[in-house]
Amino acid sequence: SALSVDTEAPFTESFSVENSSNEEINSVFVGENAVLTIVAQMSEAISSGATNIVTIGSIDVPMSVSTDDPSIMTGTLIVPSGLDEGLVLSTSNITAGTVQDKNGNAMTSTSIPTGVNALSNSAVVVDYAPPTLQSFSVLNSQGELVSSITVGAGTNLTILAQMSEVIAAGSTNFITIGAVDVPMSVDTNDSTVMAGSYIVPGDLIDASTLDVVSITVGNVEDNAGKSMVSTAVPTGENALSGSSIVVDYSAPT
Repeated sequence: SALSVDTEAPFTESFSVENSSNEEINSVFVGENAVLTIVAQMSEAISSGATNIVTIGSIDVPMSVSTDDPSIMTGTLIVPSGLDEGLVLSTSNITAGTVQDKNGNAMTSTSIPTGVNALSNSAVVVDYAPPTLQSFSVLNSQGELVSSITVGAGTNLTILAQMSEVIAAGSTNFITIGAVDVPMSVDTNDSTVMAGSYIVPGDLIDASTLDVVSITVGNVEDNAGKSMVSTAVPTGENALSGSSIVVDYSAPT
């Protein structure tokens, strides 16, 4: 039978990104020192020992042939400080290096994959900013947003804290209303919100307006692993007092 001759040089077909658990990631935020694996899908099996450089922004990432799949090259990127906040990781350059296929055809094309095959399609975004608490609002026991109402002892309210960004599942902290510590956790319906249950006690000053006096950072962090550091309490219309929830212990006359 006739022998087929392979004269086609290998090239980079597409890029993807894996986290430190070797899981492919898409549409995520990453912070400083995040360890990422850049995965280059090649057009065919590559000879062991082949290497090249992929440049992401201004960072050169050394690439080598995967031990699990010779049609893949991988390299480690540790997210540095100093990148632009909100930057989407993308490839700016590829070298041919010593890449060749198993028949000795050397890589010549340094074309960067585009569209759905581009690294930027993974939407991995640099996030250095820690999460902050932006505003408070209040729900009644029916789950309705309330403001400018009076409440008595035993009234069950849900305190909502609007955060600056998506918060990692499992994050918790405390807010203090008067002398009552309210445990807060990430809302199951909106991960940019933290929520806690507050039952109005019977020892507040009559006609006083509910307000937050302090916040703890707890273990609150964003999906890039950046921990909350600010305990600044929102003021003005963003404060809990902006909802005008007023204590009323007086019996009607």
